[in-house]
Amino acid sequence: MLQTPTRPDSTDLQQLLAITALPEGRPGSVVVQVRGEVDSYTEPLLRACLRSQITRPAVRELVVDLRKVTFLGAVGIAALLSARDSCAARSIRFTVRAGAQRHVLRPLELTGLTDLVGADLPDAGQRPSRGGRRPRGRPSARQPHHRRRPRRAHR
Repeated sequence: MLQTPTRPDSTDLQQLLAITALPEGRPGSVVVQVRGEVDSYTEPLLRACLRSQITRPAVRELVVDLRKVTFLGAVGIAALLSARDSCAARSIRFTVRAGAQRHVLRPLELTGLTDLVGADLPDAGQRPSRGGRRPRGRPSARQPHHRRRPRRAHR
C-alpha cells in the first residue's frame, strides 16, 4: 500500500532547493542564488528568502540568480512577481539572472517577465538560439519581408 507523507521532511526540502543570499561587490547589492526545483513544494522557502532580503534596510539592489534552477513552475513565477512588486515599492532594483537555461527562460518569456525585470539573456542581451530556425510567420530580421503583388492578367 502506497502512502503519501502528510508532512515533508526538512532534509527532503533541502535536497530539492538550496538558496544562498550573498552580498555582491557593490554596497547594498545582494545576490540570491537559487539551486534546484522551484515548485509548489519549495516555493515558500524561496518567497521567505526573497522577503527577508527585501525588508533589510541597506538593500538597494536584489539579484535573483536562477542559473542553477532545474525547474521553474508557475508558483516560482508568482514569487518572482511578488518580489518585483515589493522591490518597486521600496525603490530596490530587481534583476533576474537566467543564463541560457531554456527551462527557466521559457516560463519567463511566456509571462513577459524577461522584459519586466531585465533578466540577463545569454550573449550580451540576445535571446537564445533556437537551433538556427526562426518562428513561423515572422520575417527574418536580416531579410526584409515583402508581400507578393497579385499578378496582372495578360490581355
